[in-house]
Amino acid sequence: MDKSIFLTEGSSIKLNCGDAVNSSLVQYFKDVKADADYEVSFFVRMDEVKKLEGKWSGFYIRFDYSNGSCMYFPAAPVQMDGTCPWTGFTFKVHTPKDFNANQKAYINFVLRKATGTVWIDHVSLVELPGQAN
Repeated sequence: MDKSIFLTEGSSIKLNCGDAVNSSLVQYFKDVKADADYEVSFFVRMDEVKKLEGKWSGFYIRFDYSNGSCMYFPAAPVQMDGTCPWTGFTFKVHTPKDFNANQKAYINFVLRKATGTVWIDHVSLVELPGQAN
């Protein structure tokens, strides 16, 4: 947690690989319904993120349904790098029909095989109206 650089609520999450290969944050979501559309949104700030390899290197987001199915943002195998101010991102996900209460949907923010720093703030998952069965 970083209380010196944030967008909302007095703190953000800071990812920095240091001597490790990866730095990541996982946030689980409660009460996710089967066969429903959701909007995922968050803000990211990056400082001098440099890829150390060609593929699967840099910053990316994985949305996982805990059933072997997931999606990547940006779409795999593209990862983000560089420097950017606080920037909002939004994407839509659709939960599988066989998603059940025992499964936990989660978002994983990953800084992999890269130098630099990434901050994440104001993560939300909102069900879009009229979709759940």
